[in-house]
Amino acid sequence: MKTHTGQGGAWSRLWRARRGVAALETAIILPVMIVFLVGFMETGWQLLTAMVLQNGAEDAARFVETGRTASGGKCASLPDLVAADSGGILRAALVRVSAEPRPDSTAFYTFSYTQAYFTPWMSMLVGQASMRHSVRVLIHDTAPEACAPA
Repeated sequence: MKTHTGQGGAWSRLWRARRGVAALETAIILPVMIVFLVGFMETGWQLLTAMVLQNGAEDAARFVETGRTASGGKCASLPDLVAADSGGILRAALVRVSAEPRPDSTAFYTFSYTQAYFTPWMSMLVGQASMRHSVRVLIHDTAPEACAPA
């Protein structure tokens, strides 16, 4: 019969020891869970921004088509309309609008917004400080000239 003596016995005792197992498991799992949590938050934040931009672009397109805002007004700037119902997620100063007129009195309007990441970790991972969202809409432009975008 073979007995463990010296260093072999120490390894055997170490292998059977249970103290500190919870701390070790936490140290291994916690960073992975934090990365997943931050990733879910970032994804949700950017999806929310994209959704709010899409809704705002639809409101602005409705204004360009009809010449009236959702609240019944007759004139408004398109960036203000896009950011109006965003709940503070979009800032009108950061909304960019461009129009590409077509000969058939329609135009492609592009609404773009650059949203910063929710945490600095994502910007370090991706290598850029923000994400650009863009919505392109084909609109039949019948708004009065005084309210048409520049």
